[in-house]
Amino acid sequence: MALSIYQNLGAMVAHSYLSSNESRLSTTIERLSSGLRINHAADDPAGLSVSETMRGQIKSLKQASLNAQDGMSFLQTAEGAMEQTSAMLIRMRELAVQAANGTYSANDRMEMQKEIDQLKLEIDRIANNTEFNTNKLINGRAAGLWTTDNNFLSTIIRGPLAAGNYEMTLNVKPGVNQVQKSNILSLNESQIGAQLADIEGVDKPNILKSSSPKGLTATENVPFVVTVTAGLSTLTAADTHIIGRYAQPNSTWNASVGVIASTVSGYFEVEFLNSSVNADEVRVKYRFINAKTGEVSPYLEAARSDYVNLVLPNAAGNAYLMVNTLEGGGIHNGDKLLISVSANVSDVYPSLAPYTRAAPTAIPNIFTSASAAGSYDFNLVPASPASTYNTYFKAITGLTTVTSSVSGNANSVFNSSGTLTVEFTLGATNINITAQITSATSVASMPNIDGVKFSFVDGAGNVFTVTTSLTLGVYSVSSSTIFPSATNRYYYEASFLIGGNMVHYKMPVGTNYDGEPNGSAGSLDIVVGDSMSFTVYMPVLAPKVYESELLEHGGGTIQLNEGPSGVQSSPVIVYGAHELTRVVDSSTGTLNLNIVTVHYAELDSQTGNINLGSIDLTFDDGVGVQLDTAVSTLYAGTTDGKIALEVKGSGEAATSTTKLRSLKAFTNEDGRMLLDITQELTVYGNSRQATVFLEADDTIADLVNKLNKAIVKDLAMGTSTPEVNSKLIQYVTMPNTRSDALDSVHGTLLVQSAIPGKQGELAFTGDSDILDALGLITVRSSINSTSIVDISNAHTGVHIASERVSDDRAYSLIGGAEIKLDARAGIDVSWNNTDLRNEIMFESSVSVSNTKLYMHIVDSRPLLQIGADYGQVMDISIPQLDLEGLGVENLLVVSHELAEKAITSLDVALDRVTKVRASVGAQVSRLQYTTSNLASTSQYLTTSESRIRDLDVAEESTNLAAFQMLTQSGVAMLAQANQIPQYVLQLIQGR
Repeated sequence: MALSIYQNLGAMVAHSYLSSNESRLSTTIERLSSGLRINHAADDPAGLSVSETMRGQIKSLKQASLNAQDGMSFLQTAEGAMEQTSAMLIRMRELAVQAANGTYSANDRMEMQKEIDQLKLEIDRIANNTEFNTNKLINGRAAGLWTTDNNFLSTIIRGPLAAGNYEMTLNVKPGVNQVQKSNILSLNESQIGAQLADIEGVDKPNILKSSSPKGLTATENVPFVVTVTAGLSTLTAADTHIIGRYAQPNSTWNASVGVIASTVSGYFEVEFLNSSVNADEVRVKYRFINAKTGEVSPYLEAARSDYVNLVLPNAAGNAYLMVNTLEGGGIHNGDKLLISVSANVSDVYPSLAPYTRAAPTAIPNIFTSASAAGSYDFNLVPASPASTYNTYFKAITGLTTVTSSVSGNANSVFNSSGTLTVEFTLGATNINITAQITSATSVASMPNIDGVKFSFVDGAGNVFTVTTSLTLGVYSVSSSTIFPSATNRYYYEASFLIGGNMVHYKMPVGTNYDGEPNGSAGSLDIVVGDSMSFTVYMPVLAPKVYESELLEHGGGTIQLNEGPSGVQSSPVIVYGAHELTRVVDSSTGTLNLNIVTVHYAELDSQTGNINLGSIDLTFDDGVGVQLDTAVSTLYAGTTDGKIALEVKGSGEAATSTTKLRSLKAFTNEDGRMLLDITQELTVYGNSRQATVFLEADDTIADLVNKLNKAIVKDLAMGTSTPEVNSKLIQYVTMPNTRSDALDSVHGTLLVQSAIPGKQGELAFTGDSDILDALGLITVRSSINSTSIVDISNAHTGVHIASERVSDDRAYSLIGGAEIKLDARAGIDVSWNNTDLRNEIMFESSVSVSNTKLYMHIVDSRPLLQIGADYGQVMDISIPQLDLEGLGVENLLVVSHELAEKAITSLDVALDRVTKVRASVGAQVSRLQYTTSNLASTSQYLTTSESRIRDLDVAEESTNLAAFQMLTQSGVAMLAQANQIPQYVLQLIQGR
């Protein structure tokens, strides 16, 4: 072997093996220290890749197992809530079955309903408050969310929702509402009631109501007639009338009265004190009853020998009585007369001069320039009550300045302020009217202007529109103060109705009547689309004149005549200044209603006793009678008029002013008044309830008002139309003559809401005796509206589906959603009194039918990630299980019929809860298997991954020993190799 110093090949070889062995020893130590075969990618790149993938799956499988366990907790929480809901539904069903039994009273059912109401509240509370990690579980939010742009649509979530934006249209055939009718509310023994009725062909004063009748005889088919006369004109001397006579058997005699000189209206009751016509004199006793105050004077006596002009002197005045006897008959002791007398007030109440309106000032300058467009104010106040008036204004049509006028009789004007728009829509274009027309021939040659549209918008926003035509006419102007000269003028004129008022529109031809010289040229070019707008004002009396005159003079007269005893007359009752006028409360500054007590007397033909009666009449706004609103007639503040006054007696149907304490229905068999203690009446409807308190002093009108308020305001079952809202509860005082009319039975209450179909049904509960007193029964069953609902994609317009809906529910339009329609959707509600129908009318709403309704749907269902890979999910959405979702929001057991219906509704609700619980239970069971499967998969994956990555310690320990020995050997060999240069030195030294 060659020896060298620079290149120690042996040492290099030894060092190389030593380094390799040290590296392998280090790897072995690292593996033994970590327990892993692969510590770095370089250890086993392929194995590391497989191992990392498996590790990811193993970790994910473990998390999926935790997810599944959380899902089980989620579902078990929901199932616990549903268990309680199910238990409550079972209890409610038990109560419904109990309430359906005929052995229970309304009071018992009311208590059952109270428990059901509490259970319903708890079902909703559980549905809305059951959460898992702040997520709602059973109120539908665990499946989807929705919003809409209207109040007609809502969604009940039945499952995973098909998300999107949807456009819906409705085509509705309206249904009808339920109508209930009460018992005939008749009067108790010894009770009477009074009410106002209609008299054909007479103007009625504005008496609001009659009340507090006392001592009046039931009128049956012959009502009293209340005659109201303004106290602003002179009363002439009135006649005296015998209005009743009571004669003993075999008494045959006539009596008459002469002229009176009385200053007080009232009645003389005359009783004869002798019995023979052959007696030397007629002896009587008499007394006077003041018709205004009801005061009865003491008896006085008088005598007359010639049976003629028997003077009945009294502080109230003198009456002259003439008595004529017939052959074979005579006056008997005890015979009686009742004589009415009326005050002569010719010198007491001065007449009042008619009101006058201020004459209009000069024609106002209502335009600022010839080209100024827009709305202009103008005055409609006539110069005198019955005059024809012309109010002129400047109008702009296109680019042409036109002078126009509104003209007509004084009673043909608007009755409210607003804006009038005139638009030429269909007529021939460019109609040129020459500056002056002077002959009938030229008039005849002028064309009609067709298609003129008049629109009037009043202060309340009501719009009245009419399309008519303008025809040429002629009128004469005679006032040189308005027009420069008096001459015939030609004009286009149209008459039309705006809001029920006849309006005349005049458009002068060719001459400017705005103060320019007569005959100056002018022209009118009418083009289709030209329009003009004007502001109009309602003509009114000058307020200061009205107030001062009316309050200064006031007064009036009232007379009751005719009545149940046949045609008879009562005295005219005279009221002084301010007594029939508004009364201002100085402490509050408010106007009080003026109540006037009118007295009446009648002679009982059976007993000879005089019956004294009275009644209170309430006048609108404290004014004795109504102001005439027609512009054509000006009164001095009040208008005469007549009303019929019906008086109902024991057993007859009560009047609207009758107090509940006077009704037979509210008195039980023991004579106890049911309302001695205030009673509650609860009204259910529209998933709400309202309580009405009934008191003995309530009138039937009060009851009607309370129920109306409860239905309209508290139950939100009214409409935006006040006339309809006022008719939801009606008391029938005048039976309808139609054979099919709902209001054909007087004395009954009609009860309904303004919602058609089942949604509009009402139910009542309260004390059994109160419910029996009302005796409500259904006389017309509700019928649901039928709607065709079309749904499209709101963005693309692509039609998706259509469904015919007859129970206010669309089940298949949107996946997972049950669309609930408000029963008022697509329907207009109005009051129909055509042909005496007197009923609420439901009609398809054109505006709603053409309106697009929008709904936004979001899928918010929770999905469990129960696997290690994409798509390995489980849907655990839970449908809506609140009262609405279960269909028991209107659950009632307050009657046998409702309790029977409740049983069916509860069966459906229980079935829904049971099915969801079963589904949830199946999902929990599935998740249990899922967790077991995930654990098994994770176990086997871990084993496989262990084989790839985990260290075989025994094998590596052997490697450690070998590498340690090799390293030690390498070190020794390196040391030996490093000794080789020494051998070279020894060779050199040996020389």
